Amino acid sequence: MVLFFRNINGDVIEVKTTLFESSVKEKWFALLQNVLKSNVTEYVKTFSLVGNFNKNRTPEIITQQLIDGIQVIKNASWYPEYNLITEPFESLQHTFDRDLLNKLHHHFELLQGQIWSPASYLGKANGRERFAISKLNLCCHELEAYYDSVEQQKNNKGHHTYFYYSIYGTPKWEEITLEDKAQFSRTVGNGMIYLHYAQTGKTWYEAYCDRDEIVHLENITEHRLMSGEFSVHIGPEFEFNMDEGFKKFITDRGFDWNDPSLAIGYCPIGQIESVDGIPIKHYGACQSLLEEYDDFYGIRLDNGQEKYYDYRHDSQSYFDKIYAIMDTWK
Repeated sequence: MVLFFRNINGDVIEVKTTLFESSVKEKWFALLQNVLKSNVTEYVKTFSLVGNFNKNRTPEIITQQLIDGIQVIKNASWYPEYNLITEPFESLQHTFDRDLLNKLHHHFELLQGQIWSPASYLGKANGRERFAISKLNLCCHELEAYYDSVEQQKNNKGHHTYFYYSIYGTPKWEEITLEDKAQFSRTVGNGMIYLHYAQTGKTWYEAYCDRDEIVHLENITEHRLMSGEFSVHIGPEFEFNMDEGFKKFITDRGFDWNDPSLAIGYCPIGQIESVDGIPIKHYGACQSLLEEYDDFYGIRLDNGQEKYYDYRHDSQSYFDKIYAIMDTWK
């Protein structure tokens, strides 16, 4: 599989990968092929490379999109039925506030619901309003990842960059079985490609790391579904920190931290080999290059199947595609 990224001038680079041989990868790969064939899905360009210092997705741009989205929600005809967003969210333009981001993300959980149990507000919203609801999720995570990287830089640690192949529309989903979950890893390697979290809410580990005491228990959900979407980590290897605080966070909520069904970790399905010819082991150089080549442009599979996304994260054509797709949700 080859991924294509381009810069503001339209120059394109290749990211070459190797996909693993496993039962999970085969199921995921079939779902990915369906996504690439589909006319009712579109790639989410406003949530692509996060945790990197991209030249065209600054914290100011991300925050402004979050604020604009909240205003769209507040102007919706159905919003008086909800009417709970009272936080001083404008302050995020100049101050990082994790507790405030947790509160805004909680509004997303209540307004969106789950794939298996969507909220009534989502059903009443039009495509533009549904996209605005999604910004409560995407922008919050993007800001968290950016400022986490800032903190890592201050401490002279290599930062973590994530690429998300995430889509809007009506893809097919497949349940992740207990056998599949046995393939999850708590070690996150440099260049690792893994199943995307294709559902609403937070994993146990995300909720703990975010110090999120607001999220409802039903919105802390183990990885249940695969969709053809995938994620990539570029940066120093790290382990899921199974410390006593994390274990207590789970047990205090009535669950067994050692239960394999909780799927703590990520499920690897492949590995990046190089970014424009730079071996992935030189992750700092790969991250620096992707600061300029920050527009995900396309994907090509080894079987010749390919798809290109010839619009940018701030183009009207992108927004029009997303609004139209979200308008079709039933």
